[in-house]
Amino acid sequence: MDLAKKIRKTYDKCRTDRRSWETLWQDCADFFDPSRSDFIGNNQQGQENREKIFDSVGEDALENLVAYLMSILVNPSVQWFKIAPIDDEQVSDPMDLKFLEMAEKKMLAAFNSENTGFLLSTYNFLKELCTYGSSCQFEDEEEGEIRFLTPSLAQIYFKENSRGRIDTVYRCFQLTASQILEKFDIDAIPGKIQTASDNNNETKFKIVHAVYPRNKDEVIENALDPKAFPIASVYLLLDGDVILEESGYMEMPFFPTRYTKTAGETYGRGPGLKALPDVRVNNEINRSLLIAAEKQSDPPTLVPDDGFLSEIGTNGGDITTYRSNTPMKDKIITLSSQANLSAMFEIIAQKQQAIRKMFLNDKIQMNGGPQKTATEVLQIEDEKMRLLGPLSSRLAVEWLEPLITRTFAIMARRGDFGEIPESLGGKDLQVQYVSPITRAQKQTESTAFLTALGNVQPLLQMRPDLMENFDLDTFVRDLPQMFGFSETYLVAQEVIEQQRQAKAEEAQRQQQMMEQSAQLQDAKTASEIGDKLSEI
Repeated sequence: MDLAKKIRKTYDKCRTDRRSWETLWQDCADFFDPSRSDFIGNNQQGQENREKIFDSVGEDALENLVAYLMSILVNPSVQWFKIAPIDDEQVSDPMDLKFLEMAEKKMLAAFNSENTGFLLSTYNFLKELCTYGSSCQFEDEEEGEIRFLTPSLAQIYFKENSRGRIDTVYRCFQLTASQILEKFDIDAIPGKIQTASDNNNETKFKIVHAVYPRNKDEVIENALDPKAFPIASVYLLLDGDVILEESGYMEMPFFPTRYTKTAGETYGRGPGLKALPDVRVNNEINRSLLIAAEKQSDPPTLVPDDGFLSEIGTNGGDITTYRSNTPMKDKIITLSSQANLSAMFEIIAQKQQAIRKMFLNDKIQMNGGPQKTATEVLQIEDEKMRLLGPLSSRLAVEWLEPLITRTFAIMARRGDFGEIPESLGGKDLQVQYVSPITRAQKQTESTAFLTALGNVQPLLQMRPDLMENFDLDTFVRDLPQMFGFSETYLVAQEVIEQQRQAKAEEAQRQQQMMEQSAQLQDAKTASEIGDKLSEI
């Protein structure tokens, strides 16, 4: 089958499979993200549809969760990944440690740079992930620079492999004719595109960027031709099914991620989908509350059809003229509202609390009240980490680990890290995501270990040799992973062994000197005793 037709067929199938999600996603967009996503195709550029929103608690709860996830997952001030050998062998050479730390710092600088756009892209990525349950970040190289982008989920289509992992991504976007000619170097330019460009026509054409794994027989190791890279990249003009560009990537440039995933479904589910019914109800109650409050503050009136000579004035200072002989019972009568505003306020408060709970705001925000001790704060933080542990694991597998691995590979190919030390040259390196959640779990292990040592302390007075059951060296060596400080602050294990051996040899030499001194003293004493006996 022709490549263009094959891509078009698979893309159309993905569109059909995703259609059942789009109405649901649009409802979420209307209440949580009205300015970004449009799954129905009704929004104009720059338009923000907020007519359905009478209470912004959903948007606020979403932003709180996204900000918290940003702080614990990709905090700019924290080293949230490590580079280490794949075999988990402990790196102890000071030069190797300095190289790995230098590489980590350069990667962190790239992630924090405004030029790459990683932090802004990640905010949009997490916002869509928490709203719809699915999101996708894109990492590419433009003019030698790394660039990050989070396309709207409305543009993205997923396809899973047999293992349930997303390995194929289609992104449908639009460009004008002049933009197409600027971006793509194509030999056979479709006549419609050339004509539209010559006439400065701003009509936009749909383009699909298909990214998928190539067959093993099509991949050439260490190939220079992108068409032989492991990941295929094809840009298809849907108007006429014309291939604009065929290329490839060494690693998957898209990072499709699901918040949670139900068996049998390709797309994920997030807090936004879960909170949608409560948000709908909350908005309707708020709308009714505004109507009821308006009726109470400016109630409708009943007037006789022939008792007044002028229009009825309802504003302050207005004058209404009526006939002097009009009976009192025929004058203006107001219709008071019987709505129970207190009950409505109570229901709204309950719904707001439920919505914030679905977005974990009750867990991630420090509650007010009496001042808490350091131990209580640590317990609260530990509870947060345990609550977000499953989410962190999924994000690490589907998003962070592929993201960090690709960034490391790009920077290594560009020579950003310089020459790799010979001692590391023969080792396969991997980039590991080290989340604050993982670090908190390690710190919990540290606390448990120290508690155990405290319980053993009374027994050491009777049996000091019991300490030989504990490997304190390993515990100290794990401290950088627990608390996130540089391993260069620890003395190399070989140096410690040498120092211990030197101390042992010095102690042995001192012992020998003491024994020799004692022997000489004993000999001197025996000689003196012999001399005294001989005098007798």
